Amino acid sequence: YPEIILNQKVKTLIGLGDFVAGLKHDLMHRGEIIGSLNETDHQIFAAELVATIIFKPFKKRFEDALSKYTNTKPTVEELKSIVMDPLVLVDFTYIDGNHDGWVLAYGTAPLGTFRDKLTRILYREISALFAAKGLPAIDFYSLIEKKITKLPDFNPVCTLPSGLTFGARHPGMARAD
Repeated sequence: YPEIILNQKVKTLIGLGDFVAGLKHDLMHRGEIIGSLNETDHQIFAAELVATIIFKPFKKRFEDALSKYTNTKPTVEELKSIVMDPLVLVDFTYIDGNHDGWVLAYGTAPLGTFRDKLTRILYREISALFAAKGLPAIDFYSLIEKKITKLPDFNPVCTLPSGLTFGARHPGMARAD
Protein backbone atom coordinates (compact mmCIF):
# COMPACT_ATOMS: atom_id res chain seq x y z
CA TYR A 1 0.00 0.00 0.00
CA PRO A 2 2.72 2.57 0.69
CA GLU A 3 4.01 2.14 -2.87
CA ILE A 4 0.50 2.55 -4.28
CA ILE A 5 0.02 5.72 -2.21
CA LEU A 6 3.30 7.11 -3.56
CA ASN A 7 2.90 6.00 -7.18
CA GLN A 8 -0.75 7.02 -7.53
CA LYS A 9 -0.39 10.26 -5.54
CA VAL A 10 -3.09 9.11 -3.13
CA LYS A 11 -4.31 11.86 -0.79
CA THR A 12 -7.02 9.99 1.12
CA LEU A 13 -6.83 6.50 2.56
CA ILE A 14 -10.22 4.93 3.31
CA GLY A 15 -10.81 2.17 5.85
CA LEU A 16 -14.10 0.34 5.48
CA GLY A 17 -14.19 -1.47 8.77
CA ASP A 18 -13.27 -4.81 10.27
CA PHE A 19 -9.95 -3.57 11.54
CA VAL A 20 -10.30 -6.30 14.14
CA ALA A 21 -11.51 -9.86 13.77
CA GLY A 22 -13.30 -9.74 17.10
CA LEU A 23 -13.88 -12.67 19.37
CA LYS A 24 -17.44 -13.77 18.55
CA HIS A 25 -18.28 -17.04 16.84
CA ASP A 26 -15.26 -18.75 18.46
CA LEU A 27 -12.97 -17.35 15.76
CA MET A 28 -9.88 -17.93 17.90
CA HIS A 29 -10.75 -21.58 18.46
CA ARG A 30 -11.47 -22.05 14.76
CA GLY A 31 -8.00 -20.69 13.87
CA GLU A 32 -9.37 -17.60 12.15
CA ILE A 33 -7.47 -15.06 14.27
CA ILE A 34 -3.89 -14.75 15.44
CA GLY A 35 -3.13 -16.67 18.61
CA SER A 36 -4.56 -15.34 21.81
CA LEU A 37 -5.02 -11.71 20.80
CA ASN A 38 -7.89 -10.11 22.65
CA GLU A 39 -9.98 -7.19 21.34
CA THR A 40 -7.52 -4.55 22.56
CA ASP A 41 -4.59 -6.45 21.05
CA HIS A 42 -6.45 -6.60 17.72
CA GLN A 43 -6.93 -2.84 17.76
CA ILE A 44 -3.28 -2.18 18.60
CA PHE A 45 -2.11 -4.54 15.85
CA ALA A 46 -4.46 -2.89 13.35
CA ALA A 47 -3.18 0.57 14.37
CA GLU A 48 0.41 -0.56 13.85
CA LEU A 49 -0.43 -1.83 10.36
CA VAL A 50 -2.32 1.32 9.34
CA ALA A 51 0.38 3.56 10.85
CA THR A 52 2.98 1.78 8.73
CA ILE A 53 0.88 2.30 5.61
CA ILE A 54 0.55 6.01 6.41
CA PHE A 55 4.07 6.72 7.69
CA LYS A 56 6.15 5.13 4.93
CA PRO A 57 4.82 7.44 2.19
CA PHE A 58 4.82 10.37 4.63
CA LYS A 59 8.54 9.93 5.28
CA LYS A 60 9.37 9.87 1.55
CA ARG A 61 7.09 12.79 0.68
CA PHE A 62 8.28 14.83 3.68
CA GLU A 63 11.94 14.30 2.80
CA ASP A 64 11.16 15.28 -0.81
CA ALA A 65 9.46 18.47 0.42
CA LEU A 66 12.45 19.24 2.68
CA SER A 67 14.88 18.88 -0.21
CA LYS A 68 13.60 22.23 -1.52
CA TYR A 69 15.18 23.90 1.51
CA THR A 70 18.84 23.55 0.59
CA ASN A 71 20.23 26.72 2.17
CA THR A 72 17.77 27.31 5.01
CA LYS A 73 15.58 25.33 7.33
CA PRO A 74 11.82 25.69 6.90
CA THR A 75 9.95 27.82 9.42
CA VAL A 76 7.47 26.32 11.85
CA GLU A 77 4.61 27.54 9.67
CA GLU A 78 6.20 26.01 6.56
CA LEU A 79 6.65 22.72 8.43
CA LYS A 80 2.99 22.72 9.48
CA SER A 81 1.97 23.40 5.90
CA ILE A 82 4.12 20.53 4.63
CA VAL A 83 2.68 18.09 7.19
CA MET A 84 -0.92 19.15 6.48
CA ASP A 85 -0.53 18.70 2.73
CA PRO A 86 -2.50 15.54 1.87
CA LEU A 87 0.20 14.67 -0.64
CA VAL A 88 2.61 14.47 2.31
CA LEU A 89 0.47 13.10 5.17
CA VAL A 90 -2.58 11.37 3.73
CA ASP A 91 -6.00 11.92 5.20
CA PHE A 92 -7.30 8.71 6.80
CA THR A 93 -11.07 8.29 6.88
CA TYR A 94 -12.65 5.16 8.30
CA ILE A 95 -15.81 3.48 9.52
CA ASP A 96 -16.56 0.58 11.83
CA GLY A 97 -17.21 -2.85 10.43
CA ASN A 98 -19.52 -5.38 12.02
CA HIS A 99 -16.58 -7.09 13.76
CA ASP A 100 -15.43 -3.75 15.18
CA GLY A 101 -18.94 -3.09 16.45
CA TRP A 102 -19.32 -6.32 18.39
CA VAL A 103 -17.90 -4.59 21.49
CA LEU A 104 -20.96 -2.32 21.63
CA ALA A 105 -22.78 -5.15 23.44
CA TYR A 106 -20.31 -4.72 26.32
CA GLY A 107 -20.67 -0.93 26.52
CA THR A 108 -17.39 -0.21 24.75
CA ALA A 109 -16.99 2.22 21.84
CA PRO A 110 -15.62 0.50 18.73
CA LEU A 111 -12.04 1.25 17.69
CA GLY A 112 -11.27 3.70 20.51
CA THR A 113 -7.97 2.01 21.25
CA PHE A 114 -7.25 1.77 17.51
CA ARG A 115 -7.59 5.52 16.98
CA ASP A 116 -5.60 6.41 20.09
CA LYS A 117 -2.79 4.01 19.23
CA LEU A 118 -2.72 5.10 15.56
CA THR A 119 -2.43 8.75 16.61
CA ARG A 120 0.32 7.99 19.15
CA ILE A 121 2.36 5.90 16.70
CA LEU A 122 2.21 8.60 14.02
CA TYR A 123 3.09 11.23 16.63
CA ARG A 124 6.09 9.19 17.80
CA GLU A 125 7.38 8.48 14.29
CA ILE A 126 6.91 12.01 12.95
CA SER A 127 8.49 13.50 16.09
CA ALA A 128 11.48 11.17 15.73
CA LEU A 129 11.86 12.10 12.05
CA PHE A 130 11.81 15.82 12.91
CA ALA A 131 14.39 15.27 15.69
CA ALA A 132 16.64 13.26 13.36
CA LYS A 133 16.55 16.11 10.85
CA GLY A 134 17.19 18.75 13.52
CA LEU A 135 13.85 20.43 12.89
CA PRO A 136 11.88 22.34 15.52
CA ALA A 137 9.02 20.55 17.21
CA ILE A 138 5.53 21.56 16.15
CA ASP A 139 2.11 20.55 17.46
CA PHE A 140 2.10 17.17 15.70
CA TYR A 141 -0.72 15.77 17.78
CA SER A 142 -3.36 18.28 16.68
CA LEU A 143 -2.19 18.08 13.07
CA ILE A 144 -2.43 14.28 13.09
CA GLU A 145 -5.84 14.38 14.76
CA LYS A 146 -7.13 16.56 11.91
CA LYS A 147 -5.96 13.93 9.43
CA ILE A 148 -7.86 11.03 11.02
CA THR A 149 -11.63 11.03 10.61
CA LYS A 150 -14.08 8.42 11.80
CA LEU A 151 -17.35 8.79 9.94
CA PRO A 152 -20.48 8.49 12.07
CA ASP A 153 -22.69 5.43 11.64
CA PHE A 154 -25.74 7.59 11.02
CA ASN A 155 -24.13 9.52 8.14
CA PRO A 156 -21.04 7.79 6.71
CA VAL A 157 -20.53 10.35 3.94
CA CYS A 158 -17.32 12.23 3.30
CA THR A 159 -16.45 15.13 1.03
CA LEU A 160 -12.98 14.97 -0.49
CA PRO A 161 -10.89 18.10 -1.05
CA SER A 162 -11.81 17.82 -4.75
CA GLY A 163 -15.48 18.32 -3.82
CA LEU A 164 -16.47 14.75 -4.65
CA THR A 165 -18.46 12.96 -2.00
CA PHE A 166 -18.56 9.29 -1.20
CA GLY A 167 -20.51 7.06 1.11
CA ALA A 168 -18.59 4.50 3.13
CA ARG A 169 -20.36 1.20 3.60
CA HIS A 170 -19.36 -2.10 5.14
CA PRO A 171 -21.31 -5.18 4.01
CA GLY A 172 -21.49 -6.68 7.52
CA MET A 173 -22.63 -10.12 6.44
CA ALA A 174 -20.91 -13.47 6.62
CA ARG A 175 -19.44 -15.08 3.52
CA ALA A 176 -20.53 -12.23 1.26
CA ASP A 177 -18.91 -11.91 -2.16
